[in-house]
Amino acid sequence: MSSTEVALPPNVYSLLEERNQILADMTSMAEDMRQPNNSFLFGIFSDAVGAKVSRCTVSADTMFDVESATKHLDARMWRKALKITSALEFMPLSERREFQYQIIECKCPEFTEENVIPTLKMYLSNRHEMLANTVDGIFSGLSDVHITNAPEGFGRRMIMKYIRDHSLEGDAGHIHDLRRVIAMIMNFPIPSENSSYNIIHRIPRDGKWYEIDGRALKIRRYLKGTAHLQVHPDMAWQLNKILASKHPNAIPAKFRTKAKRKASDASRKKPQLINRPIPYEVIQILSNASAVRHTPCQSSRFSNEWVKPRTTNPNNICLSSSDTYGRQKTNNAFLLNEACNILRHIGGTPSSGGEYLFEFNYDPKPVVNEIILSGIIPDEHSHQYCPTGSEIAEMAADLLEVEEGMSVLEPSAGTGDLIDALKAHLNDMSEVRCVEVSSIHSAVLKSKGYSVETADFISWSDRAFRAQTKFDRIIMNPPYCGRQWRDHLVEAMALLAPAGRLVAVLPSSSENAFERIEEAKGWHVEFHRQKPADFGFANNISTTIVVMTPPMDVADCPKMAA
Repeated sequence: MSSTEVALPPNVYSLLEERNQILADMTSMAEDMRQPNNSFLFGIFSDAVGAKVSRCTVSADTMFDVESATKHLDARMWRKALKITSALEFMPLSERREFQYQIIECKCPEFTEENVIPTLKMYLSNRHEMLANTVDGIFSGLSDVHITNAPEGFGRRMIMKYIRDHSLEGDAGHIHDLRRVIAMIMNFPIPSENSSYNIIHRIPRDGKWYEIDGRALKIRRYLKGTAHLQVHPDMAWQLNKILASKHPNAIPAKFRTKAKRKASDASRKKPQLINRPIPYEVIQILSNASAVRHTPCQSSRFSNEWVKPRTTNPNNICLSSSDTYGRQKTNNAFLLNEACNILRHIGGTPSSGGEYLFEFNYDPKPVVNEIILSGIIPDEHSHQYCPTGSEIAEMAADLLEVEEGMSVLEPSAGTGDLIDALKAHLNDMSEVRCVEVSSIHSAVLKSKGYSVETADFISWSDRAFRAQTKFDRIIMNPPYCGRQWRDHLVEAMALLAPAGRLVAVLPSSSENAFERIEEAKGWHVEFHRQKPADFGFANNISTTIVVMTPPMDVADCPKMAA
């Protein structure tokens, strides 16, 4: 597409008119202030201000320098025009910074129609080529081999030589560019440099993988400064497709087209994990959050007056209604509400100690940090996350009849509501094992001190069954969607010890379905109907607590047919 065929937003032409009007007003004002009488009066005001703020005074001729002021006006107008057209979004970080430096230093071209229109049209008409150059630069910067020797392109693991904690220079800048390109492909908001800096700074140098941007990327860092980067397969082929426009013969078609997956048995199909993206502004609010004092303190060094804390719970998080620099934001209500919902989702309870203050029964900092890094929280529908109410959890724990030393399994642990209820019956929780599909919920469980494996229970149970792993007690609140509760229940039955006991919180409709569960024949089953309750993704769900014990003459429970 030629630059003449590109249509610019009408706002750009309005900016040209606005600039010319402001320039005319500035020129008129400068001429008035340079009149002898006005210049004398301005000098008096300048002396008065200089005495107040210990600054040198200036004359009217120096202050109202139209030529110098016009450069600052043009810089402001260029900044607005680039924001309206997003003309720089497809540039690599280095080139973008160079152009931004010209604006900051007021060295940009004059903001006239002869300069603005051709420049913006050129950038917009070349945006696909600039994007390809950006992707090529990202790969060259992050890969240790040339594209001709790496036909899989972004499908391979990349090794970065040195990542600084406090800078986006070098490879860190390439990571920022990669995040920007991925956001364009996914039609997400473009991440800011501050967002990339914050994420890179938060990734510890412990050699562990950390997923970011909704699992589109994962990074692990090491003490010596090197890092590994892996692009998600669903994103890698799209990046390779762009890269192939620069190197058409270097990347085979199979690496720049979406891989075809084999259809699996519908009855054993894993639930699709949909990631709920968090706006970068909300992530920034979470990044600025901090804990408040939970112990009394003196009001000052010179006073014996003690100030009561807003909360006595050390596990607290307080959101700020202002930005990093303490400036109040006028459009912050929606973003703050989203941040509050996230804290509620991970088990936070609003405190009476003030607005935006939340209390937890575990240390929430590692969980919040993981949310900031990944940019997602589990979607309640796709994960079928059903938080168990305290009354139901306590009754299920009572019916489990667990004793010290028994091995216990919770197959879909969520944030640990059922396991928390077991504390009233067990002093030692070391024999309790949790399985949870959500990494965020797993982080909550780990923060509470529980042993947890992050995995889909259906897949995990296959490995446990082959390893002949058995548990004395199993307590569970499985997913309710479709027949998932049945699949999870039967898999759990196969892991129960011969004299074991299984307690499950199920939808009340399951009572009529037990006759059709072949694997449950011969089992002793009790139903304890509960009153309707809220379960996160739905309200007024009728449930029943099912207590199951295996037949005395069966040593091993049958495995569900594939």
